[in-house]
Amino acid sequence: MGIYLNSEAAYRLYKNEAEKPYFVDKTLLLEELFPLVKEGTNYVCITRPRRFGKTVMANMITAFFSKARDAADIFDTLKISRNEHCQSFRNQFGVIHISFNDISRQCTTYEQYIDRIERRLIRDLKKEYPEVELTQEDSAVDALLEIYEEDSSARFIFVLDEWDFLFHQPFATEEEKKAYLMFLRSLLKDRPYVLLAYMTGILPIAKYSSGSELNMFTEFTMAGTQAFSEYFGFTQEEVNDLYQRYLKNCSIPQITPEGLKFWYNGYHTASRERVYNPRSVVMALRYNELASYWTSSGSYDEILSAMVVYGFLSYENGKVAIPNKELMDRFDEMLQKEASFGYVYRLARESGRMLEATLRGDTDTMAEILELVHNTETPLMQYKCDSGIEGGPYPGGSNPADHKKEI
Repeated sequence: MGIYLNSEAAYRLYKNEAEKPYFVDKTLLLEELFPLVKEGTNYVCITRPRRFGKTVMANMITAFFSKARDAADIFDTLKISRNEHCQSFRNQFGVIHISFNDISRQCTTYEQYIDRIERRLIRDLKKEYPEVELTQEDSAVDALLEIYEEDSSARFIFVLDEWDFLFHQPFATEEEKKAYLMFLRSLLKDRPYVLLAYMTGILPIAKYSSGSELNMFTEFTMAGTQAFSEYFGFTQEEVNDLYQRYLKNCSIPQITPEGLKFWYNGYHTASRERVYNPRSVVMALRYNELASYWTSSGSYDEILSAMVVYGFLSYENGKVAIPNKELMDRFDEMLQKEASFGYVYRLARESGRMLEATLRGDTDTMAEILELVHNTETPLMQYKCDSGIEGGPYPGGSNPADHKKEI
């Protein structure tokens, strides 16, 4: 078995996930893919913020379809087992699973990055198809075409996780990013060996591709399309079920349903269903503590539309808002240290100086700061009590509605 082609890694990772106490069964996503695999030459791109389960789903898809090993011990007890076509699709296909964010320490240039991917894939293909004359000098596309010419049944499911990782790397130039788009186009578009290309990313394809490089993909975003919505993020019903498990598992529960909603709810799908950040909910229940489990995930100088897709902000009824306390705390933190916020950063810094001046009774400094604030246009921040946040008083004496920030 290979590193990319028919690797057992996804099986092991998903099996480990499925055995955890706060696992949520999202395997019905697979039955959405059955007809696409049967038809062949289909392209799906799932665009979601970080921490919304894209990698778990990619591992699930690979573990299910790949002929690397029999995954009956995972899926026979999950929802997909009730589908009449489950057995005919499970572990029947060659799957090429590439996590584009898997980067070695030595990889500091685009050439190293893309060469490593091609070398690994060609090595796997040579192992799987020893009868086909392939050399390490072949490109991945040439190797796949050569294999298909020798064996027309050699068709593959591609699972490409975090495909846009390269666009966030400082070593990649604009020209190299264009070359990468052409690499993906050449690898996938109109290739007879592609049964299904399932790809995940953070920002929409149009953010990176201005032309026809990846126009073969049908893209499914959280805010724009209803399809696949229920498989990314936790619904209220799923969180309710997890909370009941938490009460059974935890000897001294410290978390309330209202607390979970306050900290991690606030997003919604195109079908208007509210969803929670799954990673944060699981971490909170596992460690019995409401806290920020959102790690730094990139620069904060993105335009507001990008921040919505990243998951830092939510969009509803024509308004952009910080969805919950976890991200509100992160936002407040970044206001204090990210100069890329411009005048908002400066005003946040001045608020601290204003407090100090007030405590000292320094009226001259207070007047100076008030004049600055009065003369500065501040359309970004607008504080509002929003009755749309449900739940009782937050532990600690404040109400979630009092902390809602609209932008």
